[in-house]
Amino acid sequence: MQLFEWNDELAFGINEIDVQHKWLVDHINEFYEQYKSFSSSDATLRMLDALIEYMAEHFESEEGYLARRGYPDLEQHKKEHIALGFKVYDLNAQFRQTGAIPLDEFAGFLLEWIYGHIKKSDLKYVSYFRSLGTD
Repeated sequence: MQLFEWNDELAFGINEIDVQHKWLVDHINEFYEQYKSFSSSDATLRMLDALIEYMAEHFESEEGYLARRGYPDLEQHKKEHIALGFKVYDLNAQFRQTGAIPLDEFAGFLLEWIYGHIKKSDLKYVSYFRSLGTD
């Protein structure tokens, strides 16, 4: 069972961003399944490292996209990315120290990321660009 299912509500019609969000959803699901099944901690750590690396690349790419288009709330959006990044790094540190993250805490964070950030914060810039007739 997947934690998230990629669907049209998560697709904004901005190919550069949609491809990255889909990758994140797919890999969050893979990581969650591996973590939930108590797979090898080495494999789980490698997957977590890849997820964190891609998250940073995605945030940089998305912020570049918003900067190139003059998004007026870019600084606030960057702050949200920083907060998400800190949470991911905290969970990573906890996992590396203890070998565990409470599954409900981890799932709650992932839900916050996908539904709180992508479907709310990211949707703000999509709505803004659509109101201007651009994307």
